[in-house]
Order: sequence, then C-alpha cells, then structure tokens
Amino acid sequence: MEDLFSQCGALLDNVSNRDYSGTDYFDKAIECLDMDAYEHKVRRPSWPEPTVDVVIGIGDSGVGVLDNKRLLMIELRMNYTNTNNLHGFDSIRKMAHTKDLQGEDLKVDEMAWFVFVDGVAPVAGNWLSRGSLADSDRKLSKGKICGVSQFRECIQSPLRF
Repeated sequence: MEDLFSQCGALLDNVSNRDYSGTDYFDKAIECLDMDAYEHKVRRPSWPEPTVDVVIGIGDSGVGVLDNKRLLMIELRMNYTNTNNLHGFDSIRKMAHTKDLQGEDLKVDEMAWFVFVDGVAPVAGNWLSRGSLADSDRKLSKGKICGVSQFRECIQSPLRF
C-alpha cells in the first residue's frame, strides 16, 4: 500500500477541488488514492482505462479500534444537475478496473459510493431504486448514492493508509 500511496496519494479535498474548483466539499485531512492520476501518469499514460475517482481507507468502529479495514471506491459526481448522464455500465467498468488495480492483497469494499451535491443525491437515488439500470448493469445496485453532507456524516475522521 505504501508504494501505491507514494505514486498516487492525495487529499480527497484537493482531488475534489481539481474537478470542482473552489468547492472545499471534504475534510482537508482525508487522504486518498487518486486513481485517475495513477492510471494516467503511472500505469497506462498512453492508453488509460476508466477508474473511479478516488479510493479511501475505511474501517468499522470498534471499542477504541478500527475493525475490518478496507478500501472504499468513490466516484465524485458533484457537477451533475440531473440523472440524464447516469449510465450504469460506465460506472461498473470503472469499479471493476479500479479493483483490478488494487490487486488481491488489498481488501476492497464491494460497495462504491457515488457522491453528488445534496440537492441531486435524492434524485439519483430514486433513479437507482426505480431500476433505471439495464439488466447488465445490476451490479451497480451495490453502489451507494449520497450527498456531500451525508458523506461527511458517514466518514467522520481520516484513516491513515
């Protein structure tokens, strides 16, 4: 993990600000793996494949410890204003390729999170729950759609890699 972090380690808020300038959506202390940077600069600069935007370390809160440490794939969608551009197949490809990059020695959570601005998140959630996916896209049902505020509530403190 240390080697991967040295190649594409970043702060979640910095990655977010790169794509959504001046937004400061996230806690400035949350470290992440910038998967787009890894794919474009390290792995396959001439022919990058789609990845989720970032991966962060998470764990379940135990009594004074974190249990079940794993990586969580996150796709940032804060520029979406409606569900017209939501396509399950593209997201599934991004998730699958990101998992491949992580290798077998790292535990990756089955669920990926898709983070929208708070006003669009409920609409995107309804789109997913209404079954707006083609049959081949059902794997996306393992995704969680949330708004920035909900993300902040769920990801309470940084977990170091």
